[in-house]
Amino acid sequence: MDTENLLDVLLYANNNHNNYFDMFAYKINFSFDLNEYKNSIYDYKSNKIITQNLLITLHEYYHFFEVSFTPFGEYIRMLYQYSEVIVINLLKYINEKYNLTTENGDSIIDIIHNNKDLIYDDYITELLFDWLNIDLIISYLCFNDNYDIFLNKYNKYSNIRLDNPNFFICKKIADIDEKLYSHLDCTKRGFTYYKYNNIDFSEDKKEEALFLELSNIKLKLLKLIPSTRSIYESLCRASELFLIKDNIDLNFLHDPISNELFYYHYPLQIALNKIPAENNTEFLLSFMAICEIVLSPPSLPQSSNLRSIFPSILEFDPGYRFYCVLPYLSNIKPIKNIETDYERYISELCSCLSWPTPLDISKGLLKNYKHLDGDIIAKLFLQFHKQKIKHEYLFIDVYSLLNILIDNFSFCPMVQFKDEILINHFLDDEIALTEVYFTLNYLKKLYLESVMYNIPNQLKFPYITTSNTLMLYEELFYNTMQSLGIRLKKIKIINP
Repeated sequence: MDTENLLDVLLYANNNHNNYFDMFAYKINFSFDLNEYKNSIYDYKSNKIITQNLLITLHEYYHFFEVSFTPFGEYIRMLYQYSEVIVINLLKYINEKYNLTTENGDSIIDIIHNNKDLIYDDYITELLFDWLNIDLIISYLCFNDNYDIFLNKYNKYSNIRLDNPNFFICKKIADIDEKLYSHLDCTKRGFTYYKYNNIDFSEDKKEEALFLELSNIKLKLLKLIPSTRSIYESLCRASELFLIKDNIDLNFLHDPISNELFYYHYPLQIALNKIPAENNTEFLLSFMAICEIVLSPPSLPQSSNLRSIFPSILEFDPGYRFYCVLPYLSNIKPIKNIETDYERYISELCSCLSWPTPLDISKGLLKNYKHLDGDIIAKLFLQFHKQKIKHEYLFIDVYSLLNILIDNFSFCPMVQFKDEILINHFLDDEIALTEVYFTLNYLKKLYLESVMYNIPNQLKFPYITTSNTLMLYEELFYNTMQSLGIRLKKIKIINP
C-alpha cells in the first residue's frame, strides 16, 4: 500500500474498537491475527515497508508507554492502587470490628448507611473520604469531555460527603499526597518528602483556586483545552505520522475535524499553528516532546521537591499543561535533530513556565523512587527512567521504540490477536512476569471498584479462555481475597 493510501487508512483505522490497550489488564488487543502481525514486523525489519498493521501496532504500544512509563501514568496507577488498599482496609475493618460482610449482597456504602455505629466511626469516615477524594481526583484528571460521567461521580461524592460538596480539589490533592507518601514509606525505605504548604489560605485565594478548577472543566467542554485522552491519542497519532513523515503533507490537519477524529487530531491541529517548523520532522519531534513534557508533571510524592509551594490540580493536568505551553511555542526553535536539540528544546520550554523537565523528573526518581515489594509495573517504570538518563530522548525516539518491539516481539505483558494471545513471561531480567500476576490483579481491581456501590455476581476475564481456566481462576481469586482478609461468596468468572 503506498503512503498516500496509507494516510487515508490511518485517518479511520483507529476507529476500529477492536484495536485498543486495556490499562487495567495491561493487555493490547489487535483486530488482526498473529501471522499478519509477524508479517508487518518482518516487512519493516527487512525492507522498511510500512503497513497499516505496523502503524496500528505502534499506536497501541505508545498507549502502553504512556500509561506505564510517564510520571502522569504512574501517578494515576498509584492512585488506583491506593484506592484498592483503602477498600480492602474498609472491608477488613467492618468485618473484624462489626462482624459485617458483603456476603449478603450489600455494598460497602449500603452497609455504612444502614448502620449508625459505622456512620459515626471515625476510622471508617476517614477511609471513606480518602476513597472519595481519590475517585474525584482521577475523574478530574482523566476527564474525557463527557460532563455527565463526571457530574454523576461528583453528585455521588456530594451525596455521601455532605460536609464538603464543593470542588476545591487542590485540598484533596494535598491530603491524599501525604497519605500516598505514608503508604509508600511503610516499607521502611524512606525518601525525602516535601509537604505542601498549608493551603487553608485566604478566602480570595480559595475562590481563585475554585474558579480555575471549574474553568478548566468548562474550557474542556467547549473544546478549548484538550482532555487527557486527547493528549494520549494525539501523541500516538504523531508517532504513526512520524513513520510516514517523508511522504505526506500535514496540511490535512488544518481541515475541519470530525467527531471521530477529534481526540486524535485536536492537539496536533493547535500545535501546527504554533510550532515554527520548517518540515514534518521538526514539527512531529517538537510536538512529541511537548506531549512528553505535559505527561511529566511532578505528581508523584517522590518528585515533591520539584513542585510549586501550594498544591494545584492543574499542575498535574496534561490538558491544562498543554494549554499553558502554547503561548511560548512560536518563540522556541523546533527540534531539527533529536540527538542535539532535544534537551535544549525541553529546557527552554520548561524554563518559560518554571517547570521541571522530564529529565529532571527522571533524575529525581532514580534518587527517591521506592515502590512496594512485588509491584512489577513500578519496577518497569523505574527501569525505563534509568534508560532515559542514558538515552534522554528515548520516549519520542520512534525508531528506537519500534526496534524494541521488533527485538522483544511482545513487549507488553499480554497481547491479544484475533487468533491467539501472547503472554510475556519475562518482561525483565529479574522477575518472571506471569499471566497469573496481571490477571489476578485485574480481577481484584474489578471487584474492589464495584464493591463500594454494587456487589458483582460475576467478573469478566481479560481475554477469551477455556472453561477449565475460568474455573481455576474462580478458585484462585477466592483464595487471594481470603488471604487479604476479605470474606466473600465465590464469584463466577466469565469470558468477555
